[in-house]
Amino acid sequence: MAALHRAVASLNLSGDDLNPEKITEMLGAKPSRAWRKGDDIRMRPDLAPKFARQGHWSKRATPTEPENLDAQVIELLDGLTKDIRVWQQLSEQFRISVFCGWFMSDANEGVEIAPSTLLLLGERGIRLDLDIYSPDDDA
Repeated sequence: MAALHRAVASLNLSGDDLNPEKITEMLGAKPSRAWRKGDDIRMRPDLAPKFARQGHWSKRATPTEPENLDAQVIELLDGLTKDIRVWQQLSEQFRISVFCGWFMSDANEGVEIAPSTLLLLGERGIRLDLDIYSPDDDA
């Protein structure tokens, strides 16, 4: 089985009462992007601003080619608190996930995730959110 061609990943926290400054303080690192519920946010420079329906805090990992989720999770958690009690508190208040965008270049590609990576996510209450993109049929 061929490895997935490319991967992007980010750690995301979201919720109505999310205060980005408080999350930054609790996790011990600055986000790649963050906002409060009600803020005007612009997802890309070419798009009009929109109203944030909930608070958000995220940290992006370096894209990998081929996919390497294990390395991306380590990068995302690097510099953040290792205190599991803090993570448990956050996971009780907010939705926490590692979003993965996986991009295939062929019809049959796969991925393997190390048990240590799954443990890092699980003990922190972090969901794994996968979007898998197939190759362009017209290519």
